[in-house]
Amino acid sequence: PNPYIRGPEVVPSARGRTHRTRSLSVCVAMRKFLNFHHRQHSTTPAPVPEVVPTPTVFSWPPEFLCPLSSQPMSDPIILSSGQSYERNCILAWIQSGQTACYLTEQPLSPAELSCSFVPNVSLRSAIHRFCQSSRLEPPSAPSDDEARLFVANLLPEPQPQPLPPAPAAPPVRAAPVIQPRIYHSATNFNSGNSAVFPLPLSSRPFPRDEPPPEETQDVIPCSLAQKLRSYDNDEQAAAAREIRQLTRSDPASRLTIASDGALLSALLQATASPDSRAQSDSVATVVNLSLERESKVLLVRAGVLQFLIDALRSGCSEARGHAVAALFSLAVEEENRIVIGVIGAIPLLLRLVGTSGAGDRATAEDAAMALYYLSLERGNKAKMIREGAVPMLVRRARASTEGEDAGSIQARCFMILCNLTVGEEGRRSLLGSDALAAASEAIEMSTGAGPVEEQALALMLLLVGRGNGRYAPTGLPQPVIREVTRLAQQGKGRIREKATALLMLLKEAQAAELRSRPPRGGEWDMMPPPPPAMQDAHSITGPKTAGF
Repeated sequence: PNPYIRGPEVVPSARGRTHRTRSLSVCVAMRKFLNFHHRQHSTTPAPVPEVVPTPTVFSWPPEFLCPLSSQPMSDPIILSSGQSYERNCILAWIQSGQTACYLTEQPLSPAELSCSFVPNVSLRSAIHRFCQSSRLEPPSAPSDDEARLFVANLLPEPQPQPLPPAPAAPPVRAAPVIQPRIYHSATNFNSGNSAVFPLPLSSRPFPRDEPPPEETQDVIPCSLAQKLRSYDNDEQAAAAREIRQLTRSDPASRLTIASDGALLSALLQATASPDSRAQSDSVATVVNLSLERESKVLLVRAGVLQFLIDALRSGCSEARGHAVAALFSLAVEEENRIVIGVIGAIPLLLRLVGTSGAGDRATAEDAAMALYYLSLERGNKAKMIREGAVPMLVRRARASTEGEDAGSIQARCFMILCNLTVGEEGRRSLLGSDALAAASEAIEMSTGAGPVEEQALALMLLLVGRGNGRYAPTGLPQPVIREVTRLAQQGKGRIREKATALLMLLKEAQAAELRSRPPRGGEWDMMPPPPPAMQDAHSITGPKTAGF
């Protein structure tokens, strides 16, 4: 019998138990040896714990993040406080009833409260360059709902106001017994009880001292903004023509559209339409809107300048003409001149003045007047001089001698040159040009006494009266002296004053030159004196004399 199998009948002896214990010990030892040998020679490697890489968190520069949403900005605008925000977020901030900047708590301006903002073009360009260098997608603007949610998370939750304590209850007294009354007819309901049953809102009449709702007074169709954004060229062109007609002679419509952010945004987008009709009428509408003084700054803060620059660069011929007229109108406002110069309009306007042909004479005249108003700003003078304005304007003034309207361009060129003489840089540039020769030619070839003669005299006064050695009186030809004398004797108003002042300066310069050397005969000895009535005329040193 097997000593290792215990059965019910087998009872091993003491010897058998000793032998079985020894056999079990050998089996356990053999099993441990096999397990150890298997572990040493096993071809399957031990499992290595997987190392999970730590994700790198990308961080945007803090100046690229909107303070309201903490997200990178897609359409940044700058407030009067100097802080930049995402456009949709600051709109939601204002619509929530806030009237101050979120970071500085500085009160917002009236224009900003009416949702007219200045786009931060430099910051937007910096964000795009950062995205390109970092191989990132440009940030997208939050939707209106997302912007409202961002703002709602920043605003404190309204706390419920505790109710005032109820007054002490008066002592309860026994009420008298009232016999019930039964009304048998509707006539018992008197008109004094009608206040308990108010009429529905839709059926209430308007009080006499309150105007009807704004919907009844709205003259501008609400669908215009949607039509201006239409992909149908005919529908978009019709909407652009309609809004142009509305703003042609109605100042109220101009102010309404200029202060309506949604409608103005749709109008500006239509200025880049592929349809030339919609493009031309949209830019013409901007010209009409800019005629109102209250709208000039609002339009610039709404970002209209960038659309006008785009129309100048790539628009149709009619759109370019309207864009120049709009820049001329906006540059009249002093607050807009620095922004127009910064955004890059000066080189384009100079090119239009220098290269416009006879068919584009009106465009060239508007561009020259825009440059005249821009040159009143000191910072724009330096930009114009660096862009080569002085030689170009001198060349254009000397070439504008043909055609009945040529004098208009010539006079405007002289006006701009007069503004550029203010400042050391402008004076040096004019000293190295043929500006005095161009003015002398205009005086010598004059046949009357108009704007060209007046502005040429103003430029000669500024150049000769500076005490510059190059512009000595002997440098002026005798025909010019004779023509100046004629204007001093026969001219009227400001032309006569300037001609007389110029003759006095030349006479003083001649006397100073004669005192410095022995006298000798010459053409200057024959120069007639100024008219007696104008002996005490003062030199005119400013260009702001002619109006167009």
